[in-house]
Amino acid sequence: MHLALYKALRSINISDEAATAVVNEMDAHIDSRVTQATRPVLDKLDAVQGVLTAKIDAFGQVKAETEQARERRSLLTRWVVGTTIAAVAATLGILKALGLL
Repeated sequence: MHLALYKALRSINISDEAATAVVNEMDAHIDSRVTQATRPVLDKLDAVQGVLTAKIDAFGQVKAETEQARERRSLLTRWVVGTTIAAVAATLGILKALGLL
């Protein structure tokens, strides 16, 4: 479009400097209007990105907390199982020592 506009201005005897200035001004105007038109969309996109980032961070925290809880449960389960086995072995040992087995 720029070249066509420039050629059209030159064809009606507008000076090179004036034609270039008109084309540059049109370009700046179009850029300004596009920026104005897309600003609300970009603002919404930034807001959505912020929300997603917060949700991803929260998910990471929940995942870490869940992993810690799983480790605690696993440790507790191992401790309970180990203690139960030791108690059963001790009971059997006492029963055998007393001759009840």
